[in-house]
Amino acid sequence: LDLDALALRLSEWFPRRRGVLSIIESGDTPNVFEGDWCKWCPSYNYCPAKTALAVRIGDGSEIQELHTELTPETAAAVYKRAKMASELLRKVFGSIYGMARNEPIDLGDGKMLGETTKRGNERLDGQTVRAVLQLLHTEEIADEAVEITATKAAIERALRGKVAVLAPAIREVLTKVAELGGIRRHDDTTKVREYDK
Repeated sequence: LDLDALALRLSEWFPRRRGVLSIIESGDTPNVFEGDWCKWCPSYNYCPAKTALAVRIGDGSEIQELHTELTPETAAAVYKRAKMASELLRKVFGSIYGMARNEPIDLGDGKMLGETTKRGNERLDGQTVRAVLQLLHTEEIADEAVEITATKAAIERALRGKVAVLAPAIREVLTKVAELGGIRRHDDTTKVREYDK
């Protein structure tokens, strides 16, 4: 029975497909029906419904309508429309980021959009920091700075008011910690992001 039902659907589909192709070949636009299936459609970028949606998003009318039409009664329908708009924008941003990966885009106002590498944050080894603070200062300062792990902020708090000049004292501690292998850095991340020109 399932195979018979599928055969019936296919037999109805082929004539409809021929009709749509003849509409396209004549230069007209066929009727399209939007839904969750749109994300897999190979003609997404050429769909008249998506083109119209892009125009409405571009001139702001779609966002304005979604905002003003939102009520408890219309929430489901507005949600579906907003989801379609969001999917369209996601694809647009994907295309822009793809271009920016190949060549940075000048956004104006001194901003660029392109692939950059962000250095990973440093991680301090608590035991090494404690040993260095004990060596350079006191055990009390070491105990105050180091819990299970240490941070640069904790070192600064521990030294503040206890050393003559704070910044050089912090640098001295961090240099010694690094010499002893007590600083590790998270992996760098490379992604497309905005940055100053």
